Parts: sequence; structure tokens; C-alpha cells
Amino acid sequence: MPTQQWEFCRLYVSNEQELKGKGRSFELGVYYLGSEAKSYQLAELGKQIFQSNPFPKAMGLLGAAGWELVSVQHGLLTTRWNAAGAVLEQANWFTEIVAYFKRPVEPGRAIDEPKIVL
Repeated sequence: MPTQQWEFCRLYVSNEQELKGKGRSFELGVYYLGSEAKSYQLAELGKQIFQSNPFPKAMGLLGAAGWELVSVQHGLLTTRWNAAGAVLEQANWFTEIVAYFKRPVEPGRAIDEPKIVL
């Protein structure tokens, strides 16, 4: 019996930017790894406007395409407190979330199929 083969992908969102009353902008991309490697930028900072972070939608689209979530990593969140213990400020100095997925290799299927479109 042949050994199960896997292909992998990495979904990331970073560099959130508030667009003064218009919404927010993000860097969002996906990187596929298997017998070939392909990378796509799904959203570019300052070019697309979103009312909420598009990362959860992209995760759902990958799941619907057969990708299984393996791991999630979050960036740093810095918090400053006042003397009474209340939060003064929270800042994402390096905002990034990365999710790693896997799915079984299916002969004849391109690693980036189906395409993720927000």
C-alpha cells in the first residue's frame, strides 16, 4: 500500500492599516508547497478596503477546498497599563497571523486549485 502524500499551504495576514473612516486594509497571501510552489497575494496593503479582516473568510475558503488546518501563529500585541490597572493602549507593532494547512495529494489536481477569491 502506498504511503499517503501531502501538500501544504501557508495563509498569512499582516500589516493592518486603518483608512480613516473608510475601512481597513491588509496584506493577505497564500503560499502553496508540494511538488511545486506557488504564491499569491490575495489583498495588497492600501489597494483593497475591507470592513473586517479577510483572514477568516480565506481560511473558510481553504477549508471548503479540502485543506485541513494544522496550526495557527499570532504576532505580537503590546499593551500599556496605567497605575490603576486600566488599559491605556494596545498596539499591534507587528500584526501577523499565519495559518498552516495540509491536504492529501490528488493526482491531476493543481496545488492551487480551486483558486481562492475573496
